[in-house]
Amino acid sequence: MKNALAQKLEAALRHHQAGNINEATRLYHAVLLEDPLQPDALNLLGVIAHQNKVYQEALEYFDRAISIAPNMVAAHFNKGNLCRDIKHPAQATLAYASALKIDPGYRDAMLNLGCVLYDQGQVEAALPHFKKLIEIAPQFAKAHYNLAKCFGALNRLEEAHKSISKALRLRPDDPDTHFAAAGLSADSKNLEAAVHHIETAIKLRPNWSAAHTNYGNYLAALDRQSQAVKAYDKALNFDSENVNARVNRSLALLSLGDFEEGWKDYRLRADSDAPYYRSVNLCIPRWNGESVKGRKVLVWGEQGLGEEILYAGLIAELVGSAESCILLCSPKLLRLFRRSFANLENLSIESGRADEMSTDRLRQFDFHLSLADLGAIFRPTAKSFPPPAPYLIADSEKSQLIRQGLEAKYGKEMQFVGLSWASSNATIGSDKTIPLDQWKNVLALSGLIFVNVQYGDASIDVHRLPENLAKSIVTLDTVDLDGDLDDTLALLAAVDLVLTCSNTTAHLAGGAGLNTWVMVPAGRARLWYWSAEGERSSWYESVTIYRKPIGGLWASPLSKIAHDLLHNQHAKGVSKPLD
Repeated sequence: MKNALAQKLEAALRHHQAGNINEATRLYHAVLLEDPLQPDALNLLGVIAHQNKVYQEALEYFDRAISIAPNMVAAHFNKGNLCRDIKHPAQATLAYASALKIDPGYRDAMLNLGCVLYDQGQVEAALPHFKKLIEIAPQFAKAHYNLAKCFGALNRLEEAHKSISKALRLRPDDPDTHFAAAGLSADSKNLEAAVHHIETAIKLRPNWSAAHTNYGNYLAALDRQSQAVKAYDKALNFDSENVNARVNRSLALLSLGDFEEGWKDYRLRADSDAPYYRSVNLCIPRWNGESVKGRKVLVWGEQGLGEEILYAGLIAELVGSAESCILLCSPKLLRLFRRSFANLENLSIESGRADEMSTDRLRQFDFHLSLADLGAIFRPTAKSFPPPAPYLIADSEKSQLIRQGLEAKYGKEMQFVGLSWASSNATIGSDKTIPLDQWKNVLALSGLIFVNVQYGDASIDVHRLPENLAKSIVTLDTVDLDGDLDDTLALLAAVDLVLTCSNTTAHLAGGAGLNTWVMVPAGRARLWYWSAEGERSSWYESVTIYRKPIGGLWASPLSKIAHDLLHNQHAKGVSKPLD
């Protein structure tokens, strides 16, 4: 027959399980009045304190229970859950490991240990826990689901798809599993499957803001920008503070040419998950477009070199209304920008980062802003774009010397085409890059000399070509394509046409008003300023856009380029493509 204390503890537990928390709490305390060292009562009071978000009290209860009963697996497990919730992953890891040391087959501890390791980025360490869990419980869907997430994070996509398929067979109505399956499908470039899974996740959990956001992302990747905007709107209906939805919606709207609406949330970009935006918090106010007459403004660059060049075309409009400005740019652009904007007397150009300037230096300015925020101020609507004009100035003397050298070696009658085929963007560079072996029909055209203007280790790509095609690409040892962009622009200005993928070269040539044909990818790899359609750029008058079709191959724009090159050779050199 159970004693009165045990009966009181059982009664407390029944009330706890029934949701009668106040009565359960009263009875647990009553148990402790009779036996202050009763570990079950301490552990369960810790659970209640955790549920009530009284975290320090919960931790004290668990630690007291463990000190009295070191082999009490539930107390270690519950402490792990608490530490995970309060963002103490190292302590959570130790607590789950302690639970598993006592009970090596404890499924939930094994699952949660794998999850907390995954959350810390220790994906390789998490894998064995999910694998062992599957050995113990082959039908445990959560184990397959989390194993799939690990494989996905390690870019082991084939294994990830096998694991997520098993999880879906076991739990076909689980929205989290469909959400993960959508992400893996997108990573594998299977966007239609991604759309299917995310639509299923939304049906199962309609008010899930993150799912609507990803739905928008997949639609945008399919170049269904208007539908993407609607998906982001739904995401924001359920969570108005969803920064990713707000920023991605702004990018979709900007690509559609809706600048008035698109710019509104663009300035939130640094708060999103996108890795290429940089936030700068300075001790001076951010400029929002108010009058800067008699004021000093600090402007700093962000994103890539291409974006610095793009937005630098607006700097003169700011400088014209301020007392003085300092533009901080990348070192590779310093010499070029100083020459190009030498006529702006109240503009000084330096290299460096605003967040590395001293407080005393910063306080010499009245305002600061990113170069990228100039667009919202000076190009607020599509109608506010004037006819684009060149603003970068090449070193004419150096450019003439390069041209003379090319003509001396290959003949004045030859037409010279600058060729750039790769992007180094860490996130979407592979989607913007056009492998050089796909240019064969272009490189085989007679009467053209292709001049290598590709930064990075381009020689590897050239050497992989058949010898007859490799010989058609000329690399000049006199220009360091990985060095100062002033030298690169001198080379670009020496050729008749710049033929490039979407990279820094496109902006450099476009900003200088050079005849430029740029090939842009479809979907989310196409940066918004190349717009969703059309062959003209709102930013660069001399740029013609060739588009890779959604779901298609680079063969399509390359074929058109080969055609246009062939038919333009006999006109005025290689000028603009045929209509």
